[in-house]
Amino acid sequence: MENNKLDRISWGIADILLACYIAAELLYEHSRFSQLFLALFCASVIWVMIRNSRYYLELFFFCYGGLILWGAVCAFAGWTIDREVALDMVRTMVIDLVYLFLLYQYLMLRRSTETPMRVVQIAAFMAFIGIVIITWPEVLTDRIGRQYGYMPNVISTLMEAGFIFSVHLFYEKKKWYDAGAACCFFGMILLTGSRRGMAVAALFAVFAILWHNRDHLPRTILILLGAGVAVCVLCLVVPKLKVLVWNRMAKAVRMVFGTGKDGSANSRLFFLRESVPHIKEHPLTGLGMNCFYLVETMRNTYSHNNYLELLLSGGIPALALFYAPVVHMFIRGIKRIKESNRVKLALYLLFRLLITGIMVVSYYERQELFFIIFAMALLRKAEGGAGIPLLKSKIRGIS
Repeated sequence: MENNKLDRISWGIADILLACYIAAELLYEHSRFSQLFLALFCASVIWVMIRNSRYYLELFFFCYGGLILWGAVCAFAGWTIDREVALDMVRTMVIDLVYLFLLYQYLMLRRSTETPMRVVQIAAFMAFIGIVIITWPEVLTDRIGRQYGYMPNVISTLMEAGFIFSVHLFYEKKKWYDAGAACCFFGMILLTGSRRGMAVAALFAVFAILWHNRDHLPRTILILLGAGVAVCVLCLVVPKLKVLVWNRMAKAVRMVFGTGKDGSANSRLFFLRESVPHIKEHPLTGLGMNCFYLVETMRNTYSHNNYLELLLSGGIPALALFYAPVVHMFIRGIKRIKESNRVKLALYLLFRLLITGIMVVSYYERQELFFIIFAMALLRKAEGGAGIPLLKSKIRGIS
């Protein structure tokens, strides 16, 4: 009985520390405050691992470790344009690897995936409330967080996770509060003005609704069209939403059809054109991890493209090491797509990562890497497996 009570306390502490770390990392990125919660969360998971006497491994961890090693080799071999910058990123990725490994143990050692999803929802609400308080009253007139140095797209990433998990849990549990949470998170995404976040949320909602109501497809499509019209009307009527949502999305649509210009998209095209010669010149080594912003024509910025950033940082080996396990997981998920809704959720998280890679740098961003780890845990739970014993079993013949 005591062991069960101690287990509950241990898991409760890990839950609280993870929620606090996720919120603190968004509010106070790389500060001692967020680092403290990171260290405490890692310690709590190590304790849980010891109590459960097992752990789990995946191809991703070996490949990500290989990416770190390749970055270090390129730096020490003198193939980078700035060794210190490259090694600093290597050190950051080492911390990422430790965090991701222990996060995976946290997800795998839990009996269900619902509680971790709830933890992420709580963390997202905490972070959003914190940003509103910090940025008040500018939050009423601009993209949330921008005037205080927060990146709206980064805020949107966490809100996307909250929205996706809310929709998934609504169809799993059929609870009204999950539907309410989904609406709240979608509203938060709208306030960030992130076109990527809006697209990710809308596509997942449409995917989930169509899948779960496929027996009544015509009626479901009509309901979705009605909901889409209602959102468009809302964005036209509310002045702030007209600026943050309608105008920004309209600008993107006009550019796609060649009838307008978009500064963000033009910058990304510029980065692509300027990067190609450097990639051709250093296809196997790149210019060094995180050295994109040191290139003369692109100084003090990053590529907003994970594929481009990896190619320019560590060449083809870096790109392959990062994406090979992601593609491998995607193939595993396709084979089990009919088995459970968890597998479908994992596939969507991986699909999101592959698509948004052309819009965001994710190979070292923990909020983005979180989606890989969660998808990995969902797939592994669907496949089964007891994990690896933490300590070697006793030698046979010795009592």
